[in-house]
Amino acid sequence: MLTEVLPKACHEHRALALLGGILDDFDEWLVRQGYRFFTRQCYVLRCTAIEKYLRGRGCRSLSVLTSETLQQCQRYFRQRPGDISHTVGCLRRFLHSEQLVAAPVGPPVKPFDEILAAYRQHLTDVRGFADSTVEHHHSTISEFLTYLYSGKRVVRARGADAPARGKICSLCRKAIQSALSSACDRARTWIPAISPHDRTRTRAP
Repeated sequence: MLTEVLPKACHEHRALALLGGILDDFDEWLVRQGYRFFTRQCYVLRCTAIEKYLRGRGCRSLSVLTSETLQQCQRYFRQRPGDISHTVGCLRRFLHSEQLVAAPVGPPVKPFDEILAAYRQHLTDVRGFADSTVEHHHSTISEFLTYLYSGKRVVRARGADAPARGKICSLCRKAIQSALSSACDRARTWIPAISPHDRTRTRAP
């Protein structure tokens, strides 16, 4: 309830023309999903910025709000500070689950979609990774699971068939190459900043 997370500003937020009427339900949904108090408070506070964006683009009521508009909103805030894009994504899931906004018709459901969705949410909400990092990990795991399920392969605890092992190795190589590239880029920016005195001290004897 807003009286718990925003005791002094609950009336102000309930007065929001577009989202005010659902914020109490949104907070209760966050509680059921296991979000902590501070995260709930931040998400409700960020709804003022989300409301401003949506109303600025002609959304005056939930009846005209679409999933596509929320996706555009999320992309807009992804390029801006404040992590508001995470709140938009969470609000979108809430609106879908409560059937307040129709979910988009996507591609056929895959047997591992729930696993991927839970994994993405864990990377975002628990680990706090940046969107680009989340997308990288999500894409890698999605590719691997697609490969496994395409031939109904089963990776056992004590090993896997040769093709699966090869796929694992390929994905590991891609991850290592990406990590090395990132490390080299950081090193290139770091090395010129070292003074000549520091370079002398860091040389091998």
